[in-house]
Amino acid sequence: MAASYQAPAQVLEGLLEGNKHWTDADSTVNLSNVATRGEEFVNGQDPNVVVITCSDSRVIPEFIFDSAMGQLFVIRIAGNIISPEVLASVEFAVDKLNCSLVLVLGHQNCGAVQGRLDAEPVLSQNQHLESPNMDQLIQQIQIVSGGEDQYLESIRHNARYQSEQIPLQSKLVGDRVQAGKVEVKPALYWLESREVEILA
Repeated sequence: MAASYQAPAQVLEGLLEGNKHWTDADSTVNLSNVATRGEEFVNGQDPNVVVITCSDSRVIPEFIFDSAMGQLFVIRIAGNIISPEVLASVEFAVDKLNCSLVLVLGHQNCGAVQGRLDAEPVLSQNQHLESPNMDQLIQQIQIVSGGEDQYLESIRHNARYQSEQIPLQSKLVGDRVQAGKVEVKPALYWLESREVEILA
């Protein structure tokens, strides 16, 4: 299956339309057909968007955007952080699959961001968490200092920060962003309303 290209604005419009189906409880994707459609994708895939989101079990991009098998290239990692492995996956999707939109999707009530806030007293003293693996991940999550809505604003800030790192850390993606072929956008998924908010 050859990878086709769609302009980023067109891809984003389709995602938001799919999200409206989700919020309206009017899904157009028939999940009962997934098993029978699997053979269509044996020899290839044709997504046009990369969705980098949290590992949280409540955040399921295929449901959120009312998308069928093969439509989204999904990368899941706690805190939707940008690691070398995540970057390499993004580069593959952009270079080999012609994905034109990269969406970094944070979400309401993110446990990873809460974990970073809880760890701040330890990290601010140049100390480390008990688990080196948790320590490494938590330190990559970006938060804001204080404020009445520190938790929510930290979730927003982290999504923005991580999205900014993609073209900065990847020349392949950065060059295509500069050429107008690819866009990278941060977003926030509201668990209560099931709406996706594109962050400025």
